Amino acid sequence: YEIGVRLVGSEMCIRDSSRTATETPMGGTAVPPFYIYSIVRYNIVPDKYPDFHVPPSTGGFPLKFLHISDLHIGKSLHGFSLLEDQKYILEEILGIAREHGVDAILVAGDVLDSTRAGEDAFSVYNWFMTQASEFPIYVIPGNHDPAEKLGCCRSLMRDGVHVCGPYCGKAEKHTVEDEYGELNIFLLPYIKTSSVRHFYGDDESISTPEAAFAKTMEASEVDPSARNILVCHQFVVGGGIDLRRSDSEACSIFSWGGADCMSYGVLNDFDYVALGHIHGPQSAGRPEVRYCGSPLKYSESEGPKTATIVEVGEKGHVDIEEVPLVPLRDLICVRGTTDEILAQSDSFGENYVCATVTGDTENAREKLSSRIPNLMHVDYNVDAGRLFDSETAISIEEIRFDDMEGLFSKFYMLMMNSELTESQTEILKEACRRVEEGMQ
Repeated sequence: YEIGVRLVGSEMCIRDSSRTATETPMGGTAVPPFYIYSIVRYNIVPDKYPDFHVPPSTGGFPLKFLHISDLHIGKSLHGFSLLEDQKYILEEILGIAREHGVDAILVAGDVLDSTRAGEDAFSVYNWFMTQASEFPIYVIPGNHDPAEKLGCCRSLMRDGVHVCGPYCGKAEKHTVEDEYGELNIFLLPYIKTSSVRHFYGDDESISTPEAAFAKTMEASEVDPSARNILVCHQFVVGGGIDLRRSDSEACSIFSWGGADCMSYGVLNDFDYVALGHIHGPQSAGRPEVRYCGSPLKYSESEGPKTATIVEVGEKGHVDIEEVPLVPLRDLICVRGTTDEILAQSDSFGENYVCATVTGDTENAREKLSSRIPNLMHVDYNVDAGRLFDSETAISIEEIRFDDMEGLFSKFYMLMMNSELTESQTEILKEACRRVEEGMQ
């Protein structure tokens, strides 16, 4: 059975397929003979440690990586903080890394949800990085990340923790070794064509995402004959297959129209490309150019989540495995009348629920929230025909001559198919009064 050996400070951490991790001091005869199948970043000379027996090379074991991205630590959804859910899923991801005996973790950007992430988000980020540092870990900033803050203490980080800083004209290169020789890991932060052009003195030849990427790779001195991994956070398209997108991705129509997209063909020098940006797990162009997806659902349009395990053997041999992720609370979307949704409420448990109410919508939120503890959002399926029906539509004359309170009351009736309650009417009157005072 497989046994992995990893140095942790002055101790050796030994893992096998049948036992939990144990730590044994280095040196002497206290360490029994173990077969070493992979050593990452550490140069162990066998004759220096006679207690270790290293078998002759028989082709070796492939290096194994855990690929994750789009953690969005600190994100809220419909006013619900997801920090507890995020810490839970990160613990699960670390468990997967241990169970599968990975040699390193690749984090492909959007670690934090905002460049203005708060103290709570940084606390969870710090906790995760501390826990994950039992493995070599490679992190890049995405478009949501404050690149300077993410790696502000890079020089103080323990050996094996690599957090890529802001764009510096080329990808950051790290080299590890295994039975097959050297494997290069390139870390590239999120880039835009304009930022690359500006870095290179407003070079007008850098006018497309492909040109910006090519310039960066030229400066990075990528050897296509070597084994190479790229960790990046870009829009990559191609292969005649449309990417599955979701509502939570911060991408404009302009971006999807091509201004920030690049073809997967520019990535041919890499055996595996660990992508971030898109929240659904999928490949772009070829299987080895892969979005692992976000670990949690960050919108109603997203499906089940997975972590990606990648084994890189000799040049051109890459195996990919998806491991399902089970959240603390799932995000469930339901549709129906208020009574139909309430009839299912016992099955929701503590999961988050987004409901689309059809038919009579009067007091729907109040009724649903009384039975569904984590009701995130309520949408109303309004008959579009009512908006233009001659009997219900608001006329130009009404818009021109009716007061603010009257217009809003009619609009509410049109959209909700019910009249304002007495308490809602009082709130509306007070709001209208404040608006009118502000206009004077």
